[in-house]
Amino acid sequence: MSIFFLAAALLSGQPAPNSNPLEPAASGMLQCHQPDTVRRTCRSLAAYRKRADESFDNTAIVMLSPSPLLVMETVTPVRVVSGAVCGTIRKQDIDVAVISVGGNRLGEDQVAPIRAKIAIAMSGLIDHPICTTYVTDGAMLTAKVTIDGVASPAMDQKLIWVAPTDGYKVAP
Repeated sequence: MSIFFLAAALLSGQPAPNSNPLEPAASGMLQCHQPDTVRRTCRSLAAYRKRADESFDNTAIVMLSPSPLLVMETVTPVRVVSGAVCGTIRKQDIDVAVISVGGNRLGEDQVAPIRAKIAIAMSGLIDHPICTTYVTDGAMLTAKVTIDGVASPAMDQKLIWVAPTDGYKVAP
């Protein structure tokens, strides 16, 4: 979920025709959320690695603040359920999140208070089922989010699939 990355009832458009919305990830593609295609930047990048039990590890790199550039990287398990990507943000994922400022990874002594603030800010999402469906929206997709089965339009985001070699990065 790009924190992640994120799903909802369809408000417009057509569902993406793929019953496995993570199929592009099998060839190494990344989800670029809130893309700026001119500057090749994303508010977050998400990678998915399939596990033996058919679930996926979702590695999400999420911009928390544009200035100074504060970025969080988490790994969260997700599953594809009826064409939606579903998982929960867990406190344990935040507790081991990698935090970087200006591209420099912070040490444990610096990151502990930041993780605590993130956990407080995200407390309403922790351990709640979050599902994302993808709706075709022109050249992009819209990630539509549900939390506890209820549409959460404020969390909907535009996204594109990009190759790691396309030069996209998390930046303002």
